[in-house]
Amino acid sequence: MTNVVRELVGALNLRSVEAFLRFVERHLGGPPGLMKIFKLR
Repeated sequence: MTNVVRELVGALNLRSVEAFLRFVERHLGGPPGLMKIFKLR
């Protein structure tokens, strides 16, 4: 899971993993939201 997050962060060119995780928690509701993203794409 960690590797997936790192790859996604790199793909989005985000400066920090923390900022990305905050975004996920705020807009997607945490890890389950991540699964939704991968299912949509």
